[in-house]
Amino acid sequence: MKILFGIIIGFAGIWWFFPTKDDICQRLYDGRYTEEQATAKWRMRGGRYGSGSGLIGTCRYKGYLK
Repeated sequence: MKILFGIIIGFAGIWWFFPTKDDICQRLYDGRYTEEQATAKWRMRGGRYGSGSGLIGTCRYKGYLK
């Protein structure tokens, strides 16, 4: 039982601390990340952005936000 609980907590931690670019955009849009947090996570994932409206504009342009 402890092993199963550890695996579930491990996957939740990986999901939260290593989000996909889609997750980063959605969390920024929802307000769970500030723009500084989202930018740091975006760069950690190897993403580049350069639109005039910042990361939220990049997310919309790239299709991560609908």
